[in-house]
Amino acid sequence: MSVTRVLVAADALPPKAVLGYFTLSNITVEAREWPGVPKALPRQSVSAVLLGRLAVAKAAHGRGIGSMLVATARQLARETIARTGGVGLVVDAANEEVSGFYARYGFRRVAPASLRMFLPAASLESGMKIAQR
Repeated sequence: MSVTRVLVAADALPPKAVLGYFTLSNITVEAREWPGVPKALPRQSVSAVLLGRLAVAKAAHGRGIGSMLVATARQLARETIARTGGVGLVVDAANEEVSGFYARYGFRRVAPASLRMFLPAASLESGMKIAQR
């Protein structure tokens, strides 16, 4: 699975500016020690969904677009995991500031010094509530 979603203003005249985007893909991870994963995970790698890129145009900051993109990514990840299996949604934050953004949506670091963050599959159910904040 590999998905890219691009958001443009519906009422914009061509060429329409990109307001934001994200990508999702399947990955395998060794997640036995990650927060929120099921306790009985096998010793080998397991499937997860990677939120590979998420960005909002600077001109669109502060308009809730990031929240909307995260909510949509959570929904698509939940649907994918329901069909194919997986432990949750993974993101590699670019820096500490970005990790704070993801933490607001429930992502937790997989290790104290790591910028890799994780949202367990069970937490993806509340994905649509984010867009309503």
